[in-house]
Amino acid sequence: MGGIGSGRRFQHRGPNLEEVPQLDVRTLKRNGLFDQSTSNGSIKWTNSGLPEAALEYAYADSTLCITYAVKARHTASNVVSEHIFIDRAACNYGGTRTWFLCPNCNARKAILYCASKRFLCRQCYGLNYTCQNEVYPDRMIRKARKLRSKLGAPMDLSQPISERPHGMYRTTFERLIKQDQDNIKSVVGAYSQRLMSNPKQTR
Repeated sequence: MGGIGSGRRFQHRGPNLEEVPQLDVRTLKRNGLFDQSTSNGSIKWTNSGLPEAALEYAYADSTLCITYAVKARHTASNVVSEHIFIDRAACNYGGTRTWFLCPNCNARKAILYCASKRFLCRQCYGLNYTCQNEVYPDRMIRKARKLRSKLGAPMDLSQPISERPHGMYRTTFERLIKQDQDNIKSVVGAYSQRLMSNPKQTR
């Protein structure tokens, strides 16, 4: 089992939200971690493309103490200990909502991410969703495939959409077919523009 931060490296950009270990206070609450005044145990998770990671925790006095190993490139694993304060806010219709206080900025957050050595909020790390780091042509492909998924059509954009989904109005189907054709034109145009701006790729 590798330490947090081990595994494949990221080239020319930082990691995305989906690619780093994260702690979700809502999940911990559902699992009963905060039901008692004190508790301890371990948390394990696996992100796609990354090795399994784990941490040990101890909860007491509204403070979550976590200990985990962090592995940087070409170095041995280092053990990190972090104290995360837990805050509770009253809801308008009764009950309370539980939050982490980010160890760096002290803001209330539901999720903390370990993109380096510490579990901090998304804003402190400047993390983006995968779609926010996509280049324009890839974003157009994702848009086109999203529509095709709705129609139950092939994800291969070179394949035509031939069957109308059961229960869909013909006018709706025809409108979505037109939208699919427009999406394909956008994909072709985006890649053509990319090749024109990078002529070395055509050699």
